[in-house]
Amino acid sequence: MVVTGLEISERVKEFITLLVSALHVGHYLINLFKNFEVAFVFGSRIAEGNERSKMFVESSLHETGDMGATESKLAFRKSVFQLYEQQNIPATNEEYWANFYKLPETAEDVFNLFAPKDIRRVREVAVSNLETLFQKIIGRLFTFVSSTAAAPTKDDCRDVLNCIRILTRLLPYAFEMEDGRLEEKLFWSPAEGEEPLGSILAKAVVQLLFFRGYDELDLSRL
Repeated sequence: MVVTGLEISERVKEFITLLVSALHVGHYLINLFKNFEVAFVFGSRIAEGNERSKMFVESSLHETGDMGATESKLAFRKSVFQLYEQQNIPATNEEYWANFYKLPETAEDVFNLFAPKDIRRVREVAVSNLETLFQKIIGRLFTFVSSTAAAPTKDDCRDVLNCIRILTRLLPYAFEMEDGRLEEKLFWSPAEGEEPLGSILAKAVVQLLFFRGYDELDLSRL
């Protein structure tokens, strides 16, 4: 059986989407345990995990489920507007790009305030901003999984969860273009000497899939 380049591309696309979706669902399941008050037991009996994993779980299980002040919601929404209202936002504007993984606190915040029409409009009128957003989100994930720090902070945990939420929101709209040019440019056309963004994303997500307490639930210790 001969496998064409197009079929390989489709399988890679499906693989990355499934990995990100698995992380999203995995965190949902942890919150489900919280709602049934099992998480308190789970949090105190994580099997043989290192301190970074334990801290991640403890921080994740204490989500409030509310983004908080209206000002935070407005600030996130304003950042979304800016994506298509301002061309070529500098990648060096770290304060702006950090809004996408620092301001939301729930998946609902991301999905309600970053609408499909917003994503498509950015893709149509300011694609360079969409490219930079992907780079910043994936870069933040990779920085976290590559860190040698003993324990992540609550801010680290919030950032990682929001990165997964943003990716879950954006990926379908990067992949829906029939000609595949956007996908190729975003993930598989790196500058000379650099690793493709798609490869970096796959590595980071696979590492998170086996990050104890995020997706790797050890139910035998409950």
